[in-house]
Amino acid sequence: MKLLSKLLILFAITLALFLQDHAKAVDATVTNATATTLNATRVSGAWTPASLGGSLVQWVWGDFMTTNDAVAVTRWNAKIGTDMTTDTTTGRPTVITNGVSGKAIRVVRFNGTANYLTNVFGTQAQPFTMFVQMRQVGDSAMVANYRIIDSAALEAGRAHIRRDSTPNLTIYSGVGFQGFGDTPNTNWSQYIFVFDGANSRLSKDGSGWLTVGASPGTDTIHGNTLGVAQDLATEFSQMDFEQFGIISGTNWLTTDYVNMTNYLHLRIH
Repeated sequence: MKLLSKLLILFAITLALFLQDHAKAVDATVTNATATTLNATRVSGAWTPASLGGSLVQWVWGDFMTTNDAVAVTRWNAKIGTDMTTDTTTGRPTVITNGVSGKAIRVVRFNGTANYLTNVFGTQAQPFTMFVQMRQVGDSAMVANYRIIDSAALEAGRAHIRRDSTPNLTIYSGVGFQGFGDTPNTNWSQYIFVFDGANSRLSKDGSGWLTVGASPGTDTIHGNTLGVAQDLATEFSQMDFEQFGIISGTNWLTTDYVNMTNYLHLRIH
């Protein structure tokens, strides 16, 4: 009996040590996980744009919508900032609940002929950043030039992102259109546009910065429009948006640029 008791105690100690080592290994796997093995949106306490605090001016994302698949919506509820809305029946974009291949992620789809969403918020001066996760759905419904993101409806200050007839992505903020030599396509991509006069620049999918040849201008903005020019009548874009936001200033680029690019990558890959 004494021998059996000693063996049971030894077994219990060995099992406890094994479980402790296994737990450490699991912790190490999570801590050192790469973008292909860790989904930031499903890990408690993980970084999101909300981690930027007060510098995050506007943030909408598809998974904040509770709408069923293929339903046209009049409002995209903001996680941070002001909701984006449309005033017309034909203007309503559609929620797609499985908008990213292999993932149950909601996206908002604009048809390229009538859909748009717009909002108004407080004055935002340069420098500021627009970040967006998007893909082009098709080209058949779009004119050669189309507006992806524009300023609030009919406001005087302008800051917008446009595909020109080249086709290249260009930005404008009061002076002239400046291109980056990049073309949007049907693949999901993450874009970070910094509006900062002659220092304006673009990062795509975490790559190095593409800079403008000259200043696109220094206009302030008071809101945004998705899917059409700010006149709400021309240059409609046929796009899927997974999320979109605006960040005030450029200090966040020093501390959280890597976090942002990883977060956006993890959402769709």
